[in-house]
Amino acid sequence: MIQSLEQASNFTELDKQELKRLGLPSGSKEGEIREAFAGLMLAPILEVSLADGVTNPNEFEAIETYVLILENDFELCSKERLETLGTTMGMLPFVQSEWSKREFQDARTLLGGILKRLPESDAHRVRNAIAKACLHVATSSGGIVRFHTVQKNERHVLHDIIESLNLDQCSEGLNLLGRAE
Repeated sequence: MIQSLEQASNFTELDKQELKRLGLPSGSKEGEIREAFAGLMLAPILEVSLADGVTNPNEFEAIETYVLILENDFELCSKERLETLGTTMGMLPFVQSEWSKREFQDARTLLGGILKRLPESDAHRVRNAIAKACLHVATSSGGIVRFHTVQKNERHVLHDIIESLNLDQCSEGLNLLGRAE
């Protein structure tokens, strides 16, 4: 659980407007803030999954594992609510995303700003979870043939995510960076 998430300084009014534009919860209630943050944490993982256009079944399985982490370890919102948010982002296998590259970039930028305002221990935990999930999804993209390797079309997306979220500040992020080379 991220105790500091509800602090007023973590979500500015501009952040809330951007959340609303992205179709994520934008209210000030505790549940809405946690749900919005869960959506922001889910976005980079789905961006990696969609680097080749759609989510395949192997990527979906990796994303489902991450959704359970967001629900159980971070206690952000229910799996069902995360799946609803994720569906519009392109989480379901072979279903076209309603989000464009621009929306994923905007979500990353927003999440990066919020992470800078969180206490370092919380931000570090979030960065580690995102980096680990990005690598899991990226290595799931190609099935058996590409087992444990990152496909070329995902490398630039991973580098963008690492840079915008400062994932190179955590151990899982460094692992991701090494695998995305």
